[in-house]
Formats: sequence, C-alpha cells, structure tokens
Amino acid sequence: MITVILFSCQNKDSTYQHFVGEDIGYFLKNNPDYIDLRIESGKPGFARSLLILFKDSISIELVPTDFKHMKAFDIKGEWDMDSLEKEQIKEIYVFKNDSLIEAIPEGTYNRCIRY
Repeated sequence: MITVILFSCQNKDSTYQHFVGEDIGYFLKNNPDYIDLRIESGKPGFARSLLILFKDSISIELVPTDFKHMKAFDIKGEWDMDSLEKEQIKEIYVFKNDSLIEAIPEGTYNRCIRY
C-alpha cells in the first residue's frame, strides 16, 4: 500500500525565492554544485525551461519570464546556453526524486505529492 500525503508547496522562507526576477546565469553562479544542465522543451522545438540536476536526486527547474535573448524555437532543439543564462527567472520548481517539493512563486501549483 502506498500512502499519498498532500501538502502545500508554498514556502515563504524559501532558499530560492530571491532568485525570481534575476537572470538564470546569476542563479547558476550562486549554485555552482550542479551535475548537469538541460534545456527542456514544451511543445516540440520550443524551449520551456532549464532543468538543473544536483546530487542526492535534487533537481531545480527555472522557467524564464520570456525568451528575449535566446531564440525559443529550434526544430533540432539546439539552443544557446549562453543566451539562456541572460533570461530572467519567472518561476522555480524544486524536485526531490522527481516529486515536486516546492513551487515559487506561491500559487504556481496548488499542491504537491510526496510518497
């Protein structure tokens, strides 16, 4: 039997809250212990976000406000990381073992599931 516990993801004292509105590059400079970076696509060919992988099964997804510096569409999915780093952060999602544990800003997700 699996027990599912629903809880609120909102955390007013978040470690990452102050990065909303900052450039993605600023986030990376202040969190240099990542293992890998992946530009994630939403619709085929359209960049959606940057997924940052850390040790201990932690990952953080940064969603930009708009793509003002990086060309968001590339049929081959070959996006420019240097340009992406100039984009401003709109939302931050923190995952542990692929389960969402925090969403910034508040109200981005109504609830999260932990197993």
